[in-house]
Amino acid sequence: MKNIYDLFKISLLSIFVTFLSVSCSKDDNKVTPPTTQSSTTTATTTSTTTATTEEFVAKWSRLEVRFTKGHSHGYFHGNPDYPVKYLKTVQRFYFENKNGVITPANDNPTAIRWEGSNDQAGVSLSGIELIFYDKEGKRINSLLTTGQAPNHYQFFFIADNFTAVASNTTVPTQAEALQYKYRDTNPEELYIKGGAGIDNNPNAPKGVLRKEQIGLKGFFEIKRAYVNFNLHIVLGYFATKPAGLTYSTLPANKVMEVKVPIHIYHDIIAEDKQIEDAVREFGVSKDEIEKDYNDILSSDLSPESSGTFL
Repeated sequence: MKNIYDLFKISLLSIFVTFLSVSCSKDDNKVTPPTTQSSTTTATTTSTTTATTEEFVAKWSRLEVRFTKGHSHGYFHGNPDYPVKYLKTVQRFYFENKNGVITPANDNPTAIRWEGSNDQAGVSLSGIELIFYDKEGKRINSLLTTGQAPNHYQFFFIADNFTAVASNTTVPTQAEALQYKYRDTNPEELYIKGGAGIDNNPNAPKGVLRKEQIGLKGFFEIKRAYVNFNLHIVLGYFATKPAGLTYSTLPANKVMEVKVPIHIYHDIIAEDKQIEDAVREFGVSKDEIEKDYNDILSSDLSPESSGTFL
Protein backbone atom coordinates (compact mmCIF):
# COMPACT_ATOMS: atom_id res chain seq x y z
CA MET A 1 0.00 0.00 0.00
CA LYS A 2 2.85 2.34 0.91
CA ASN A 3 4.46 1.64 -2.47
CA ILE A 4 1.25 2.59 -4.26
CA TYR A 5 1.05 5.82 -2.23
CA ASP A 6 4.67 6.69 -3.03
CA LEU A 7 4.06 6.03 -6.71
CA PHE A 8 1.01 8.29 -6.62
CA LYS A 9 3.07 11.14 -5.06
CA ILE A 10 5.76 10.75 -7.68
CA SER A 11 3.17 10.92 -10.46
CA LEU A 12 1.63 14.10 -9.01
CA LEU A 13 5.08 15.72 -8.69
CA SER A 14 5.89 14.85 -12.30
CA ILE A 15 2.66 16.42 -13.54
CA PHE A 16 3.29 19.57 -11.47
CA VAL A 17 6.84 19.99 -12.83
CA THR A 18 5.59 19.52 -16.39
CA PHE A 19 2.93 22.19 -15.82
CA LEU A 20 5.51 24.67 -14.51
CA SER A 21 7.79 23.99 -17.46
CA VAL A 22 5.04 24.60 -20.00
CA SER A 23 3.93 27.78 -18.21
CA CYS A 24 7.46 29.20 -18.17
CA SER A 25 7.91 28.36 -21.84
CA LYS A 26 4.74 30.24 -22.74
CA ASP A 27 5.87 33.32 -20.80
CA ASP A 28 9.27 33.28 -22.55
CA ASN A 29 7.63 33.44 -26.00
CA LYS A 30 5.15 36.15 -25.08
CA VAL A 31 5.52 39.49 -26.98
CA THR A 32 6.11 42.14 -24.35
CA PRO A 33 4.38 45.41 -25.17
CA PRO A 34 6.78 48.38 -25.31
CA THR A 35 6.87 50.40 -22.16
CA THR A 36 5.77 53.98 -22.41
CA GLN A 37 8.70 56.29 -21.76
CA SER A 38 8.74 60.04 -21.58
CA SER A 39 10.62 61.43 -24.60
CA THR A 40 14.04 62.92 -24.00
CA THR A 41 14.76 66.43 -25.22
CA THR A 42 16.73 65.07 -28.16
CA ALA A 43 13.98 62.67 -29.24
CA THR A 44 11.30 65.31 -28.90
CA THR A 45 13.37 67.84 -30.80
CA THR A 46 14.13 65.42 -33.62
CA SER A 47 10.47 64.45 -33.94
CA THR A 48 9.32 68.05 -33.79
CA THR A 49 11.84 69.41 -36.27
CA THR A 50 11.32 66.57 -38.73
CA ALA A 51 7.61 67.30 -38.64
CA THR A 52 8.38 71.01 -38.97
CA THR A 53 10.47 70.41 -42.10
CA GLU A 54 7.73 68.32 -43.71
CA GLU A 55 5.03 70.81 -42.74
CA PHE A 56 7.06 73.80 -43.93
CA VAL A 57 8.00 72.27 -47.28
CA ALA A 58 4.41 71.18 -47.90
CA LYS A 59 2.78 74.37 -46.65
CA TRP A 60 4.65 77.27 -48.20
CA SER A 61 3.32 78.31 -51.58
CA ARG A 62 5.00 81.63 -52.32
CA LEU A 63 8.24 83.23 -51.18
CA GLU A 64 8.81 86.97 -51.31
CA VAL A 65 12.45 88.05 -51.19
CA ARG A 66 12.28 91.75 -50.37
CA PHE A 67 15.29 94.01 -50.82
CA THR A 68 15.31 97.53 -49.35
CA LYS A 69 17.96 100.17 -50.00
CA GLY A 70 18.95 101.77 -46.73
CA HIS A 71 21.43 103.54 -44.50
CA SER A 72 22.89 103.17 -41.03
CA HIS A 73 22.06 104.73 -37.68
CA GLY A 74 24.05 102.05 -35.90
CA TYR A 75 21.31 99.73 -37.18
CA PHE A 76 19.73 99.42 -40.62
CA HIS A 77 17.05 101.92 -41.63
CA GLY A 78 15.35 101.68 -44.99
CA ASN A 79 15.04 104.55 -47.44
CA PRO A 80 11.53 105.68 -48.45
CA ASP A 81 9.70 103.59 -51.04
CA TYR A 82 9.52 106.19 -53.80
CA PRO A 83 6.88 105.53 -56.50
CA VAL A 84 9.29 105.32 -59.44
CA LYS A 85 9.69 102.83 -62.27
CA TYR A 86 13.42 102.08 -62.37
CA LEU A 87 15.36 103.58 -59.45
CA LYS A 88 13.39 101.61 -56.89
CA THR A 89 14.24 101.62 -53.21
CA VAL A 90 12.21 98.47 -52.49
CA GLN A 91 12.57 95.54 -54.90
CA ARG A 92 10.93 92.14 -54.76
CA PHE A 93 11.78 88.76 -56.24
CA TYR A 94 9.23 85.93 -55.91
CA PHE A 95 9.36 82.15 -55.99
CA GLU A 96 6.49 79.67 -56.18
CA ASN A 97 6.34 76.19 -54.69
CA LYS A 98 4.50 74.00 -57.17
CA ASN A 99 4.18 70.52 -55.67
CA GLY A 100 7.70 70.67 -54.29
CA VAL A 101 9.25 72.25 -57.40
CA ILE A 102 10.47 75.79 -56.73
CA THR A 103 10.22 78.15 -59.70
CA PRO A 104 10.83 81.90 -60.07
CA ALA A 105 7.68 83.93 -60.70
CA ASN A 106 7.09 84.92 -64.32
CA ASP A 107 6.90 88.63 -63.53
CA ASN A 108 10.20 88.88 -61.67
CA PRO A 109 12.65 91.59 -62.74
CA THR A 110 15.67 90.53 -64.78
CA ALA A 111 17.80 91.14 -61.69
CA ILE A 112 17.82 92.94 -58.37
CA ARG A 113 19.74 96.20 -58.76
CA TRP A 114 22.15 97.37 -56.08
CA GLU A 115 24.37 100.38 -55.72
CA GLY A 116 27.76 99.53 -54.28
CA SER A 117 30.97 101.16 -53.20
CA ASN A 118 34.61 100.25 -53.27
CA ASP A 119 35.77 99.61 -49.71
CA GLN A 120 33.73 102.48 -48.26
CA ALA A 121 32.52 100.86 -45.04
CA GLY A 122 28.82 101.23 -44.28
CA VAL A 123 28.09 103.50 -47.24
CA SER A 124 25.87 101.16 -49.26
CA LEU A 125 23.41 98.86 -47.50
CA SER A 126 20.57 96.62 -48.63
CA GLY A 127 18.09 95.04 -46.26
CA ILE A 128 16.72 91.62 -47.11
CA GLU A 129 13.58 89.94 -45.78
CA LEU A 130 12.30 86.46 -46.58
CA ILE A 131 8.52 86.16 -46.29
CA PHE A 132 6.83 82.81 -46.83
CA TYR A 133 3.11 82.57 -47.60
CA ASP A 134 0.71 79.63 -47.77
CA LYS A 135 -1.89 79.13 -50.53
CA GLU A 136 -4.29 81.50 -48.78
CA GLY A 137 -1.67 84.25 -48.66
CA LYS A 138 -1.08 83.90 -44.91
CA ARG A 139 2.42 84.61 -43.64
CA ILE A 140 3.91 81.40 -42.20
CA ASN A 141 7.45 82.41 -41.19
CA SER A 142 6.55 81.42 -37.63
CA LEU A 143 7.05 77.75 -38.57
CA LEU A 144 10.79 78.48 -38.52
CA THR A 145 10.87 80.84 -35.55
CA THR A 146 8.82 79.19 -32.80
CA GLY A 147 9.44 76.26 -30.47
CA GLN A 148 12.71 74.44 -31.12
CA ALA A 149 12.90 75.48 -34.80
CA PRO A 150 15.42 78.36 -34.32
CA ASN A 151 17.89 75.84 -32.90
CA HIS A 152 17.77 73.71 -36.05
CA TYR A 153 17.18 75.95 -39.08
CA GLN A 154 19.26 78.71 -40.63
CA PHE A 155 19.35 80.51 -43.97
CA PHE A 156 22.70 81.06 -45.65
CA PHE A 157 23.64 83.47 -48.43
CA ILE A 158 26.20 82.27 -50.95
CA ALA A 159 27.32 84.38 -53.91
CA ASP A 160 28.92 82.99 -57.06
CA ASN A 161 29.37 83.53 -60.78
CA PHE A 162 30.86 87.00 -60.33
CA THR A 163 31.43 88.99 -63.52
CA ALA A 164 32.85 92.49 -63.93
CA VAL A 165 30.74 94.99 -65.88
CA ALA A 166 31.08 98.49 -67.33
CA SER A 167 34.56 99.89 -66.67
CA ASN A 168 35.39 97.37 -63.95
CA THR A 169 38.03 94.74 -64.73
CA THR A 170 38.37 93.17 -61.27
CA VAL A 171 36.29 90.15 -60.27
CA PRO A 172 35.93 90.03 -56.47
CA THR A 173 35.39 87.14 -54.11
CA GLN A 174 32.24 86.97 -52.02
CA ALA A 175 34.07 88.25 -48.95
CA GLU A 176 35.38 91.21 -50.94
CA ALA A 177 32.02 92.06 -52.49
CA LEU A 178 29.53 91.84 -49.65
CA GLN A 179 28.94 91.15 -45.98
CA TYR A 180 25.69 89.94 -44.39
CA LYS A 181 24.39 90.49 -40.86
CA TYR A 182 21.59 88.46 -39.25
CA ARG A 183 18.85 90.65 -37.69
CA ASP A 184 16.05 88.25 -36.78
CA THR A 185 13.44 89.42 -34.30
CA ASN A 186 10.95 87.95 -31.88
CA PRO A 187 8.18 88.02 -32.98
CA GLU A 188 9.52 87.59 -36.48
CA GLU A 189 7.07 89.89 -38.27
CA LEU A 190 7.94 93.05 -36.29
CA TYR A 191 10.85 95.42 -36.87
CA ILE A 192 13.12 96.70 -34.14
CA LYS A 193 12.53 100.16 -32.72
CA GLY A 194 14.33 103.04 -34.38
CA GLY A 195 16.24 105.70 -32.49
CA ALA A 196 14.75 108.87 -31.01
CA GLY A 197 13.60 111.27 -33.70
CA ILE A 198 13.86 108.56 -36.38
CA ASP A 199 11.01 106.16 -35.66
CA ASN A 200 7.78 107.84 -36.75
CA ASN A 201 5.71 105.43 -34.68
CA PRO A 202 7.79 104.65 -31.57
CA ASN A 203 4.77 103.39 -29.61
CA ALA A 204 3.87 100.69 -32.12
CA PRO A 205 4.65 97.07 -31.14
CA LYS A 206 8.29 96.23 -31.87
CA GLY A 207 10.32 93.08 -32.25
CA VAL A 208 13.30 92.21 -30.10
CA LEU A 209 16.56 91.09 -31.71
CA ARG A 210 17.10 87.43 -30.98
CA LYS A 211 20.34 85.59 -30.36
CA GLU A 212 19.56 82.72 -32.75
CA GLN A 213 20.64 83.26 -36.35
CA ILE A 214 17.77 82.32 -38.65
CA GLY A 215 18.11 84.61 -41.67
CA LEU A 216 14.54 85.73 -42.29
CA LYS A 217 15.72 89.30 -41.68
CA GLY A 218 19.12 90.89 -42.19
CA PHE A 219 21.09 93.30 -44.32
CA PHE A 220 24.05 93.36 -46.69
CA GLU A 221 26.92 95.78 -46.77
CA ILE A 222 27.80 96.17 -50.45
CA LYS A 223 31.54 96.67 -50.82
CA ARG A 224 32.07 96.58 -54.59
CA ALA A 225 30.54 98.27 -57.64
CA TYR A 226 30.06 97.23 -61.27
CA VAL A 227 29.72 93.52 -60.56
CA ASN A 228 27.02 90.99 -61.42
CA PHE A 229 26.57 87.73 -59.52
CA ASN A 230 24.07 85.12 -58.36
CA LEU A 231 22.89 85.09 -54.76
CA HIS A 232 21.94 81.62 -53.52
CA ILE A 233 19.63 81.58 -50.50
CA VAL A 234 19.90 78.19 -48.81
CA LEU A 235 17.90 76.89 -45.86
CA GLY A 236 19.87 74.35 -43.84
CA TYR A 237 18.69 71.91 -41.17
CA PHE A 238 20.89 70.77 -38.28
CA ALA A 239 20.13 68.10 -35.69
CA THR A 240 22.21 70.27 -33.38
CA LYS A 241 22.98 73.65 -34.89
CA PRO A 242 26.45 74.97 -34.03
CA ALA A 243 26.55 78.49 -32.66
CA GLY A 244 27.91 81.33 -34.77
CA LEU A 245 27.75 79.75 -38.22
CA THR A 246 28.86 82.30 -40.80
CA TYR A 247 26.31 83.50 -43.33
CA SER A 248 28.26 81.99 -46.25
CA THR A 249 28.33 78.43 -44.85
CA LEU A 250 27.13 75.73 -47.25
CA PRO A 251 25.01 73.35 -45.13
CA ALA A 252 25.23 69.61 -45.74
CA ASN A 253 21.49 69.13 -45.20
CA LYS A 254 19.66 71.57 -47.48
CA VAL A 255 15.91 71.97 -47.04
CA MET A 256 15.57 74.35 -49.99
CA GLU A 257 17.55 76.70 -52.22
CA VAL A 258 16.67 79.62 -54.48
CA LYS A 259 18.80 81.86 -56.69
CA VAL A 260 18.45 85.61 -57.20
CA PRO A 261 20.49 87.47 -59.86
CA ILE A 262 22.10 90.64 -58.48
CA HIS A 263 23.54 93.53 -60.50
CA ILE A 264 25.67 96.08 -58.64
CA TYR A 265 25.34 98.56 -61.47
CA HIS A 266 26.51 101.81 -59.88
CA ASP A 267 29.06 103.24 -57.44
CA ILE A 268 26.99 105.12 -54.87
CA ILE A 269 29.83 107.61 -54.33
CA ALA A 270 29.85 108.61 -58.01
CA GLU A 271 26.52 110.45 -57.99
CA ASP A 272 27.27 112.19 -61.28
CA LYS A 273 27.30 108.78 -63.02
CA GLN A 274 24.01 107.41 -61.70
CA ILE A 275 21.92 108.41 -64.70
CA GLU A 276 24.53 107.12 -67.15
CA ASP A 277 24.87 103.83 -65.25
CA ALA A 278 21.10 103.38 -64.99
CA VAL A 279 20.61 103.98 -68.72
CA ARG A 280 23.16 101.25 -69.41
CA GLU A 281 21.70 98.85 -66.84
CA PHE A 282 18.00 99.19 -67.67
CA GLY A 283 18.40 99.73 -71.40
CA VAL A 284 15.99 102.67 -71.48
CA SER A 285 16.26 106.31 -72.49
CA LYS A 286 18.02 108.98 -70.51
CA ASP A 287 14.72 110.87 -70.21
CA GLU A 288 13.08 107.95 -68.40
CA ILE A 289 15.89 107.66 -65.87
CA GLU A 290 16.00 111.43 -65.36
CA LYS A 291 12.26 111.40 -64.62
CA ASP A 292 12.79 108.84 -61.82
CA TYR A 293 15.78 110.78 -60.54
CA ASN A 294 13.90 114.08 -60.44
CA ASP A 295 10.79 112.50 -58.90
CA ILE A 296 12.93 111.25 -56.02
CA LEU A 297 14.60 114.63 -55.51
CA SER A 298 11.27 116.46 -55.49
CA SER A 299 9.38 113.90 -53.39
CA ASP A 300 7.55 115.06 -50.27
CA LEU A 301 8.61 111.88 -48.47
CA SER A 302 11.04 112.48 -45.65
CA PRO A 303 14.34 110.60 -46.10
CA GLU A 304 13.70 109.12 -42.63
CA SER A 305 10.04 108.20 -43.16
CA SER A 306 10.53 104.46 -43.72
CA GLY A 307 9.30 102.10 -41.02
CA THR A 308 11.82 99.41 -41.96
CA PHE A 309 14.31 98.99 -39.10
CA LEU A 310 16.66 96.00 -39.01
